[in-house]
Amino acid sequence: MATKGKKREKIPDWVQYMQACSPALKIFKRANGGYMLRDTFRPLEVLSIHAELQTNRNYCFNPYYHAITKKENIPTPPWVPLLPDHCVIGKFGSLYVRLEIQSNNEEHLIYCWKIYKNMEMTQLIHWEANSDFFVSMRKYIKQSGEISIPDILRLRDPSIIHDLQSKVNSIYPNLFNANAINSQNKINKLTTAMQKKGKKLLEKASAISHPPIIYHGIEIKKPGMHLSPDRSNFSACTGAGLVGGVNRQQLQTIFSIIGITAQSSKGHYHSKQNEYLEKINKEAEISAQIALSKAIAHIKAKGERVLPTSFDCSWSHCQNANQASGELIFQGNLDGYNHKPVIAFATSEKPRKLKKKNGEEYEVFHGNHEKTSRQMEHAILLQIIEKIVPILEAADVLLDIGVDGDLNSNKTLNNISCVSKVYADLKHVGKNIRAKIAKSSMWKDYENTIMTYYNSCVYAASGRKLDENKITVSDAELEKVQIDGLVAHLSDDHSLCWDEVCWRKDNPDIQLKAPHLKEYTPNQREKFRQFLKECFYISTKQSLITHIRTFYNEAFN
Repeated sequence: MATKGKKREKIPDWVQYMQACSPALKIFKRANGGYMLRDTFRPLEVLSIHAELQTNRNYCFNPYYHAITKKENIPTPPWVPLLPDHCVIGKFGSLYVRLEIQSNNEEHLIYCWKIYKNMEMTQLIHWEANSDFFVSMRKYIKQSGEISIPDILRLRDPSIIHDLQSKVNSIYPNLFNANAINSQNKINKLTTAMQKKGKKLLEKASAISHPPIIYHGIEIKKPGMHLSPDRSNFSACTGAGLVGGVNRQQLQTIFSIIGITAQSSKGHYHSKQNEYLEKINKEAEISAQIALSKAIAHIKAKGERVLPTSFDCSWSHCQNANQASGELIFQGNLDGYNHKPVIAFATSEKPRKLKKKNGEEYEVFHGNHEKTSRQMEHAILLQIIEKIVPILEAADVLLDIGVDGDLNSNKTLNNISCVSKVYADLKHVGKNIRAKIAKSSMWKDYENTIMTYYNSCVYAASGRKLDENKITVSDAELEKVQIDGLVAHLSDDHSLCWDEVCWRKDNPDIQLKAPHLKEYTPNQREKFRQFLKECFYISTKQSLITHIRTFYNEAFN
């Protein structure tokens, strides 16, 4: 049995008439289904203003349009040349419109549009030619609904985009290089963002009448320092390396990739870096002291006397690190800061020595750490404690501190009178637990099930601690529900589960997801329980029941 074919859509009479009169008119459909004609009689013209790709979006002056289209439809950057003699004809209501891009002495584009009463286009009603990207035409027609000029000009059609770009490439080859365009776009976005942020920063700072002027954790000083172009360039490069966390060789490679080959010498770079580093450390010390004073005032205003903080280190990027810095971050929110503020920091550096040709060693940098890189983190913590203890004691404030699993700090911190409690970081503890589970051939398939339940219990216990209406659980109670509760949970007994952790407790119809222990013997379940006990053991005996997390330090580093 034959099937009926798809009904052919009828082309409007005016389209058929115009195409019959001029075969150079090519039919295309707009996004809304309406028909348009493109006049291909005259060849497209490429001007000198098209020699450089401009990525701003003011199309009154920019000879390129940024097309919004799917990446798979157009592999090249979607900047579409606006070329003279690109002409389209369409019908809006009872009016016939001709839009054409023209040029004015090779320097500017002119957008010419004409309105006709009849399809023969002999009765001209109105016309204009200006540089407004056909905005005046939209205002003149006053048609209900939005008129999309790019849609009318077919500037989002992949075939038209390819046609227009190919015409420009025939005169100016390699103009539409994807990597170059992406780099330029990123530079423009970054420049615009920095200008906006700088403007907002100065506006906010102007409202602060007395020094120090601090906004978003940045101390603003004036007047600035005027530098010569050469000195400014070397200073900027050195500063970029310090802020970006890259060494000189990496920075040279980055600059070479983007075409900057004139770079500062090694001696000049390191001398400028030392100059920068001393100033940065000095300003950072002042900033941290101000933040610490504000943090103490903040908790005292709330009637509290325990300062929640986290500590972690960042390292120079090599196996046997010669440098490291550590930050103590306040875990509360302070007015004037859009991030968790650093209230104390310290740096640790090994001495640097060189050998002469005769084998004699001489010191080029003294440093403050003679021991191994492994002991740097502990040394930095001691420096920070030494800085802040007198201030905390004077203010009668205690310290809660969260540390990562790489630092066994109990012996140090437990002997400090102003340290209230030391907490382990959940992320680092979880990483160690996963490593233990992965080594077990019998229970490794339970990794995600174990970690989901374990983390949920920690978050629930931390939430109860913050909720004044709930009783705070002890570390022993948390450990019991993490071990005995999980064994019972996987055996389909949810009596030990917390409501925040187990949905089955209030919804018994929900099926327990595999893997589970429902078919296991009591002896097998006891083996699983002992396995959990070994995995969850924290040698430092640090608590997990806290909202303090060291990922703020890791994000800062």
